[in-house]
Amino acid sequence: SDLLTHQLTIDAIAACRAVVDAGRLPDVPTVWARMHLDGTNAGEFLGEAWELAPSPAAWPYHWDVVQECHSRRLLASAGEALAAASRDANLDPEEAIQAIAKAKERKKANPGVNAKTVTGELIDDIQRRFEMGDRLTGISWGIPMLDRMTDGLQSGEYVVIGARPSIGKTAMAVTLLHSMAVQQDVPCVFITLETKPIGIHRRLLANVSGVSLGLLRSGKVLEEFRRITVANGRIAKAPIVYHYGLGTMDGRDAANVIRSEARRGCKVAFIDYLQHLKVDGSAEKRTYGIGANSAEIKRACDETGVAVIALAQLNRGAEDDERLPKLSDIAECGQIERDADTVMLLHRKREETVGEGCVIVAKARDGECGLVPLCYHGPTVRFTERSKVENAK
Repeated sequence: SDLLTHQLTIDAIAACRAVVDAGRLPDVPTVWARMHLDGTNAGEFLGEAWELAPSPAAWPYHWDVVQECHSRRLLASAGEALAAASRDANLDPEEAIQAIAKAKERKKANPGVNAKTVTGELIDDIQRRFEMGDRLTGISWGIPMLDRMTDGLQSGEYVVIGARPSIGKTAMAVTLLHSMAVQQDVPCVFITLETKPIGIHRRLLANVSGVSLGLLRSGKVLEEFRRITVANGRIAKAPIVYHYGLGTMDGRDAANVIRSEARRGCKVAFIDYLQHLKVDGSAEKRTYGIGANSAEIKRACDETGVAVIALAQLNRGAEDDERLPKLSDIAECGQIERDADTVMLLHRKREETVGEGCVIVAKARDGECGLVPLCYHGPTVRFTERSKVENAK
């Protein structure tokens, strides 16, 4: 059985190489056909392979990773040989020195991109945006002022939304989930690391229906039953998938969920919240583990093109005064801020169930920073743009 497995693996690698040599990207069905596999379990194997295989478009990245790992193994072997030569005068270190030189030769230099190429890409991008007129290039946040500042949520963007405890991180995520998945029919995955999926779904129902969360929890909704039924019908049609990972999911697991859902058409992933991801026990400090988790998620964004909206806790020290939160308030790890393309910070008075607040766009790699006034409605777990509410009055 093991021998057959190794043989099939070698055949698969050879088939991939043949496809690449022919100038095409390898995909599971093509490789499968070239391997000429028979047997009653072939369909099952194909299903597993399709589920586990990364996107064909990402093969250059994975090839570079394999090359890098191979170079490291060569260097490790050379180091062991040099260590042995230092202990035994009869051993010749020349072989180890040659192995190091060979490993250095395998390091592929990045050729870079010249200014002419980038200029052409920029002109094409400007032309595309001009032709779109008033339409957003990204996915609408459902908050007009935020849309104007960012041109919507962009493909592959890593967005971090930070807030102090009980300020409304999850409420903001649910508000955005309502706008994107329910109203715009954008496929979304919601990775919850704190509340079970039914709890998130209950908040979403309150947000969509306008029925208070307290009534939904109590079940005393006879008068609101029609509104709840209509809202439930809308939510049931929305392309939303939940993943629950409290105490079990680390950054790599979350990144694999994003990759897996990307193959099913997912465009936006929510993570509630970053500091609840499991930290690798081998990390020297918890800070390093949180940074590694953030890096894994950023890598998944780049590979798949899925936009990630990750919630993050702010330091409790930030609530000692009435000042607005700032980037340095992100709890435990500055790596989160460095990885993120956009950082938004929520602010409001915790004791006000219904009241005013704001979201501060504190960092935007390809957009505008500034403050967006909001109104918070705790009973329906909803944030809205403040000017919009004032106009409605």
